[in-house]
Amino acid sequence: MSGERLTTEEYWDSVYKEPQKKAFSLTKTVGDFLKKVFGSRIKNYSEYILWTNIYQKYLPKGKDLKILEIGSAPGWNLVKFHNVFGYAPYGIEYAPTGVEENRRRFRGAGLNPQNVIEADFFDDKLRLRYGDYFDLVESGGFIEHFTDVSPVVERHVLLLKQGGTLIIIIPNFRGLNNKLFAFFNPEVLKMHNLEIMKLDNFRKTFSDLGLEEKYCNYYGTFNFGMFNTPQKGVKYWIHRFLIRFQVLLNILFIFIFGNRGFENRHMSPYLIYIGRKK
Repeated sequence: MSGERLTTEEYWDSVYKEPQKKAFSLTKTVGDFLKKVFGSRIKNYSEYILWTNIYQKYLPKGKDLKILEIGSAPGWNLVKFHNVFGYAPYGIEYAPTGVEENRRRFRGAGLNPQNVIEADFFDDKLRLRYGDYFDLVESGGFIEHFTDVSPVVERHVLLLKQGGTLIIIIPNFRGLNNKLFAFFNPEVLKMHNLEIMKLDNFRKTFSDLGLEEKYCNYYGTFNFGMFNTPQKGVKYWIHRFLIRFQVLLNILFIFIFGNRGFENRHMSPYLIYIGRKK
């Protein structure tokens, strides 16, 4: 592997060990009511656009297609792929705490916990064991943690069957998002490769890898939930307030944009690439 990792195993272990503080009961009650009225869009408008519009249009249909997620902890994403599309889910995770959390979630969903592979993604033994094995390979919030992303993407492609589907999602920490993340958590912002968050650079990452592009663009409108901050101090409480305010923004987005979203480089929270291995 060329390039430098911008994160460490210890960092990801600390993420999965962070205690999750419970929301106030009144907030949860109101949130549950709004969810009944507006559906899943109210919780995360960007995720709604992803699963309702993009995935439904561009992902293959077929029960028991094998999907692998790189950096799979805590596992909810793979469980959702199984529930929505019927895919057989596999995950690769190298942080021990993340592996255990992913396996716990698989057990709770009636899935095989041994499908969570504890390994370094760049271990050649992994490539030899699972080369050309999976129908879909997906990662979200992974490749932007490296200075040179092309070899990282190539490793994804090597695990795909011919005709298989590659899905890669990264955050967009440029524009307004950059200013907000620099305020909330500048140290974590430094762990990201910002250059590949330009759409042209992102698209070029996938050239010359034997892929046919199906879709490549920003998605989502805006989401305070893509930022994080240490769980203490004034910034933490500001962020908690904004997370709750996001619900009102989501309602506004629903009325203005419906099920389409409003993709733009300044505020959209994510970029996505979907391609087929030739």
